[in-house]
Amino acid sequence: MKILVVEDDSRKSDQIKDAIDNLTGSKGVNVADSWQSGLLMLKSDEWDFLVLDISIPQFSGKGDEGRFRHFGGMEILEELERVEKLIPFVVITGFDEIGHGEDKKSFNELKSDLLRQYPSFCRGVVRFKPSSTWRHELSLVMEAF
Repeated sequence: MKILVVEDDSRKSDQIKDAIDNLTGSKGVNVADSWQSGLLMLKSDEWDFLVLDISIPQFSGKGDEGRFRHFGGMEILEELERVEKLIPFVVITGFDEIGHGEDKKSFNELKSDLLRQYPSFCRGVVRFKPSSTWRHELSLVMEAF
């Protein structure tokens, strides 16, 4: 199974990758660390499953990453839908609220929107917290897939 994780925090992506490897016995998990690299990888290859952060930088790198995309993960899903390459996915985010001002959404609003907008593809929305049960929630998603 080919799985892509789009996550800009390397510690978080390592933990997610390790959890998926342990759950699936697969070593085929790849990581993209920005909106641009994630979209390029998703469009240029065939993937079975996507693990996606919602808030990601536009570009990879330690310096000036360009614009931070608060809903970059949603933009990736919209583009995949547009080019008919949408695949099953789970969203993992550490934020209780995403965005600013009028665009701000709570975790529960985000979850509801994703499940409503992508009922055939969204396998879940998981809150990533060091002390939470995110690994268990991810395992339930992966077992169901």
